[in-house]
Amino acid sequence: MKILLAAMLLSSPAAAQTGSGDDYCRDVRRLARGAEETPPFRSLQARGLRSRLLAYACRFNSLGGYSCVWAIRLPRDLTRESVARRIQACLPGATLDTDRNYLIVRSGRFVARVAEDGTERSHVGRTVTAYIVAEAAPRPNPR
Repeated sequence: MKILLAAMLLSSPAAAQTGSGDDYCRDVRRLARGAEETPPFRSLQARGLRSRLLAYACRFNSLGGYSCVWAIRLPRDLTRESVARRIQACLPGATLDTDRNYLIVRSGRFVARVAEDGTERSHVGRTVTAYIVAEAAPRPNPR
């Protein structure tokens, strides 16, 4: 029941436009703080954080970040762009870039690469995936 309710809330256009103050943004900010840790996400991994950025829990992956997947019967308005913009809205000052396969949200060391695969006609449907990583801290510029 909780997953269904969360999916309904996250898929509504109104939910996609709320910037902060909800559980979604609290999870985004928690992940962004975790990206700043050394090593990244240490406290989150120690607590076994399973964020609910998308309908299924985000899981710590072997690359040292989080993978968050939403698949099967996605609402039409849930796209890589809507997910990336929602993550960006939760992090004041975050930037949104694009490359060939991803929309990329950056804030400090926090990086979310959001992808979309498949179509409504695919046997598994469309999937939206957010890969959350921490970029290396910038090195001081010696003069």
